[in-house]
Amino acid sequence: MNSKFVQKIKAKYNSIAKTVSLQLLQTIAIGSFLLFGGVFLGFINIAWWQVIMVLTVVAGLDYYLRKTIDDKHGFPFSAINSGIGICLFLRTEWWPILFFAALVAIASKYLLRSGNKHFFNPSYTAIFLMICLFGNEAYVNHFQWGFDWIILLPILLMGVFVTFRAGLWDSVLAFWGTLLICLNLFVDYTSEDFVWLFLTGSFLIMSFHGFTDPATMPKMRRYRLLFAAQIAILFFICRQVINEGYSFFAAYFLVNLFEVGLWNLEGKKWRGYDLRLIVQIGLTLLLLLILVVMSLMYYFDTNGLWPRLLTNRCVKLFCQWGMKESWELD
Repeated sequence: MNSKFVQKIKAKYNSIAKTVSLQLLQTIAIGSFLLFGGVFLGFINIAWWQVIMVLTVVAGLDYYLRKTIDDKHGFPFSAINSGIGICLFLRTEWWPILFFAALVAIASKYLLRSGNKHFFNPSYTAIFLMICLFGNEAYVNHFQWGFDWIILLPILLMGVFVTFRAGLWDSVLAFWGTLLICLNLFVDYTSEDFVWLFLTGSFLIMSFHGFTDPATMPKMRRYRLLFAAQIAILFFICRQVINEGYSFFAAYFLVNLFEVGLWNLEGKKWRGYDLRLIVQIGLTLLLLLILVVMSLMYYFDTNGLWPRLLTNRCVKLFCQWGMKESWELD
């Protein structure tokens, strides 16, 4: 009896230690990106006092809700990561939006959940909702990092390390692979498009660290791969249709909505088959069908593939700040 009890305690300790160490690693990684971007690049429209405000709000609210709802204590690694995510991506000239985003991120974590698993990625959900609510004031600028390999290489290496540490490298590969397939099949694709889409600091951070949130990712690999593929397809559709910097956040939010419904199907069978897997495959095929239909409609209307879309607000901001003024955009 004592031996079994000790084994359970050790297993629980190892599980907690693994989670905390991963959260700490994520904090160090994205925190260093924020520090590097703020000190050496000078992010557009965000001040250090705003960063401190966001981090204070997320940490304070997380501590209060964790104590009130869960009756637990501990350093708010997860909340700090959410706050850093907001500071990395959300841009606005009106500081109350950042304050409100911090509140929404942590509130969604504790109020929209089932057991210990919350429905949505807190920072990505807050960013997407802020842009929906304050479209004229809030935006995401993917090109604030530029394209210098001195900047991109550390982000890429740290992203790979954290992803492997979390055991979620397969999700990132599924996301990138699906996105590359969509680009090759449905877009008048060039090497320049690859640079503009994949080789930006913001995209690398989103694609790596967005898939290392254990509370919103499916645990089983087959579910996780379909989850990542769905995000890639929806991201591609949003990129081609609305073509704004928040396309990835919109895709992640919508797939999280699907995921909430799929939770209720876990463990259920239909004629001996995994019901959740069947429904998730069906959703993925439905998204592919929508993409094919949209592509065919465009093809028959213009007699050609979708063009590369680089005339959105983010690119205009990017050129406006003199970082790539010599580029000619379609």
